[in-house]
Amino acid sequence: MEYVASREIPPVVYVPISGEESEGRAQIELRRLQTGQLAITAFSALDRLQSELGSAQPWLLVRIADLERQAANRDVSRVLLDPRLSRSATSGGTA
Repeated sequence: MEYVASREIPPVVYVPISGEESEGRAQIELRRLQTGQLAITAFSALDRLQSELGSAQPWLLVRIADLERQAANRDVSRVLLDPRLSRSATSGGTA
């Protein structure tokens, strides 16, 4: 797992989720990077998530170990911590 971060990785992170559920579980939003890789965006604080994605963005508080497991299950190799995204960023958008 590669972390793209400018700060230390906290033990828990705020992760944007889609409004859809699969098997009764919320789905973590994935972003396609310009390289074609899939990545998960995560935020070290709720105000950072809301600043980038808006206060209406649904989210989950996730332990890093659980995030890594979910990423591995979905063939995701990167986590972007506290990324700068456009205000129009949407699920599956390009980062």
